[in-house]
Amino acid sequence: MNAYETLGVPKDATQDTIKKAYKKKAQNAHPDRGGTEEEFKDLSTAYSMVSSPDSRARYDATGDATIPDIDAKARSMAIQAIIQFVEQGCGNYLLEATKAIQGGIQKANAGIKETEAKIAKLEKSCKRLKPIGKDEFLLDAIKNHIIGYQGKIVLLKDQIDVFNRTVEFLAMFELEASEPDNHADIMAQMIAAALSAQGFQGAV
Repeated sequence: MNAYETLGVPKDATQDTIKKAYKKKAQNAHPDRGGTEEEFKDLSTAYSMVSSPDSRARYDATGDATIPDIDAKARSMAIQAIIQFVEQGCGNYLLEATKAIQGGIQKANAGIKETEAKIAKLEKSCKRLKPIGKDEFLLDAIKNHIIGYQGKIVLLKDQIDVFNRTVEFLAMFELEASEPDNHADIMAQMIAAALSAQGFQGAV
């Protein structure tokens, strides 16, 4: 389903235009007014996808306005992070996994700030750019670009929510003290024996 086509509005339509288009079509699509249940359901679904700035941005960016299952994604991320650092041989793999996720949060926040700055510049350019005739293709292109950036911000915020939840899941665990390193013990014994042989008893 293409939400905009179902509602009969262009992709760069304002929220007010989308709302008005939905209400007008809903009157005719309602089963009590000659429409069908399927038609009315499709119209309602399309409107739910683009009725709010956040759901619209998510739909524009992914084609799906469904809010992600944060817990499921966070659990999967926690598992993958732990396995990765265990396989890399990290001693405190729990700490390293947590630090990596926190680094992802910082990167996502930086991405949001950078994207917001781009949006501000594009919005400012729209205010200054005035078409001489009726063709507003440049303004339309800039507005569509802004919509794309707004979708990117929504996805980054979703990502931050998952990252934060992942950190919470990792905080539910702790590492016990590691077992003695047999290799290190053997090396210490060898050094002690060598020193003892050279007359340095008690040096180790």
